[in-house]
Amino acid sequence: MLDEPCEGVSLEFLLSFAAKHEAKGFGHWRLSTRWGQTAVQELQESTKCSQHAAERSVTNFIYGEGGIAFKHGPRDYFDRHRDDKGIDEPLEAPTTTGGLCHGEIIPATREKAEAYYKNHIDRAHIGSVTHFVSHSWGMNFWDILQASISHFRPYCFVS
Repeated sequence: MLDEPCEGVSLEFLLSFAAKHEAKGFGHWRLSTRWGQTAVQELQESTKCSQHAAERSVTNFIYGEGGIAFKHGPRDYFDRHRDDKGIDEPLEAPTTTGGLCHGEIIPATREKAEAYYKNHIDRAHIGSVTHFVSHSWGMNFWDILQASISHFRPYCFVS
């Protein structure tokens, strides 16, 4: 048991951090659902597109300015991006929590050797931990965020 409260960061900060550092793999979880598998198959059948193009359309149809907001579905995404270079390429490997830590957090804190939140996060996004999220460093960062948001929203601080 800790004698003093633990500080953590808000989910809002983690979402903005992932977007700022262009974390890959936001919609990859959809491909493991029945809906995602059906959507890929239906898109391939209706458009004669490749499996990679259908998967990219199913995983990438969420985006928005200043945040993440649903716009349209996979078919709309495919119709607007069918001529894009790379539409038929395999999906990029998702960014893992370990990848973000080793690529962003450790380099930013190496010189002062202190916690990232002390010098890199606005105090408005720091508070007493309300939930602890245990995860593998090999997990897709977006999957952890989406699970946390679904379970804890609207307010929580995670460590």
